[in-house]
Order: sequence, then structure tokens, then C-alpha cells
Amino acid sequence: MCNPCKYAFPAVLTLADAVLTLAGQPAAYWRDFAKADEAFPAFAELLHIHPAAFLAAALAWIAAYCLVIRALPRWPSLVVSVSFMTGHFVGCLTWLLLRFHIPFPCVLLLFPLFASAVVFLVHGVTKGQVFRIRSP
Repeated sequence: MCNPCKYAFPAVLTLADAVLTLAGQPAAYWRDFAKADEAFPAFAELLHIHPAAFLAAALAWIAAYCLVIRALPRWPSLVVSVSFMTGHFVGCLTWLLLRFHIPFPCVLLLFPLFASAVVFLVHGVTKGQVFRIRSP
């Protein structure tokens, strides 16, 4: 059985990271794409080209790792899924703390939400119970 959460959770975090990346660009970026602010070099290069190139690559990135997750057996796919979730969660936190100056105690509130998603994902994958419809 395919667990949609293995795809949905990392995809949502990737999209959140992409939105925060675009929202966090300095005002000068929107006049000159060479002024992009992004730590990941490949995505920084795409932001230098155009925001649409960055968004297209983010969607391609999601598609690529979803294919990898789908191709792998249960546990390796879970490791890949949680790895992408963690990476993009850290990306989101970086933007929230450093660009948007969200107070650290507020950002800490996101950790239980993230941990809950991981537990929900692991429990569903190991028990086969996520989104399983039981017969009457």
C-alpha cells in the first residue's frame, strides 16, 4: 500500500521553503535578479535567472524525490522522505528566524508540529494504518 504522506509531508515543506525563499528576497532582488539571497547554490543560480525558473525547479525537485521515494522499499523510502522533510524544515526555520525575525520561542512551537508529522508518517508506514479504509 502506498502511503500518500510519504510524498505530501516533504512536498508541503518544500513548497513552504520555496514560498519563504521568494518572500524573503530583498527588495532589490525584484529589480535585479543578481541580488538573490539563497544558501543552496543550485537554487541561487536559478533565482539569478528568474523567480519562475526557481519555482519550476522546486516543482521538478519535488517530482524527482517523489519518484525516488516511490521506487524504494518501505524503510529506505521513509528515510528519504524524512530527510527531505528535515532539510526543508530547516530551510523554513532559517528564513523565519533570520529574514523575518520571528522570535525564537515562536519558532520553537513548530518543532512539535514537525515531530508529530514524522511520528505520524513512521507509525503509518510501519503499521500500514495511514489512510487505510477498513471494511465493515
